[in-house]
Amino acid sequence: MRNKLYNSLLLVFCLFVVYSCKKIETITPTPVIPTPIKDTIPKISTRAELTKDSIFLYAKQVYLWNEFLPADTIFRARQYTSANTDYDNFDRVLFEITRYGTDPLTGRPYEYNIQEPSQTKYSFIDDLVANGTLTSVNDKKIAVDLKGKGDDIGYGLAVVGPKDNYALYIRYVTPGSPAEKAGLKRGNYFNQINGKTFGTNYDGEIDALVDEVNKSTVNIIGKKQNGTPFTVTLSEAVYNSSPIYKDSIYNINGKKIGYLAYARFSDVNNSVFRLDNTFSNFANAGVTELVIDLRYNGGGYISTAEHLVNLIAPTRLNNLPMFSEYFNATMQSGKADILKNQPDRDGD
Repeated sequence: MRNKLYNSLLLVFCLFVVYSCKKIETITPTPVIPTPIKDTIPKISTRAELTKDSIFLYAKQVYLWNEFLPADTIFRARQYTSANTDYDNFDRVLFEITRYGTDPLTGRPYEYNIQEPSQTKYSFIDDLVANGTLTSVNDKKIAVDLKGKGDDIGYGLAVVGPKDNYALYIRYVTPGSPAEKAGLKRGNYFNQINGKTFGTNYDGEIDALVDEVNKSTVNIIGKKQNGTPFTVTLSEAVYNSSPIYKDSIYNINGKKIGYLAYARFSDVNNSVFRLDNTFSNFANAGVTELVIDLRYNGGGYISTAEHLVNLIAPTRLNNLPMFSEYFNATMQSGKADILKNQPDRDGD
């Protein structure tokens, strides 16, 4: 019985070997043509494209309303381009990010800027330049960074009146700027810039007005508050500026009121000693009431804001909460791992 089983197994094995060998002999291998190496090399991204990607990736983790942001494959940060500088491209990406998420109270994006709809309300881009210092990407008309370094003409404009009969006024002048050195002041009226007259057709003139205002050299013709005519030519320049537009003391109905117009929460070296001097003058004059004008303030360092609040608050408020800070759920849960690549910026 054992021999029969062995012989049967041997027969099956031999048949399998014959069949297998026969099958191998009849196969004709199909040659494999390798894909050329040049077709497998990925496209190299530019520095600007990678920066756009990074802006969105940071927003996905640290932006306050990050839960409203779509996937990067949907947002596609690289699609947003501008004919101007790379910084304008980066600002465009940031602006588009801030369009996601609607405030139920207003029906608009949380960062809708009612005064400048084409600008963000809270978010902005900081750049750590090669030497390690901090500089802010500012609007073209107001180029003063958080260290007090200006690089512009140094004035802001206000448009007043109906569209068919509007007037242009200086709403502020930056300390140390060419505009201040030329004697321009808040409230000065003008209607001519670089030989062009404005004031009768706002919708038809606004584009030209913006173009003329943003030129590196402007010639302005107008009148001062007392009616005295003036003509000045201003050119962009680099200068050092104080963050304090104005500080004054007013006596009204027997009360001494201190007034401070504060342009930006610049860094410690630019702001603190000036704020200390102003409040020392207020105290020595017996000021009992205070007006802090932040209408044109674009923000800045939290540490400087804390210093200002401490100068204002009475001692009876010591050791009480000053403010509350809110973070998105990603940061609260410690999952914003992209921050491990963020340098420590003392004072921000």
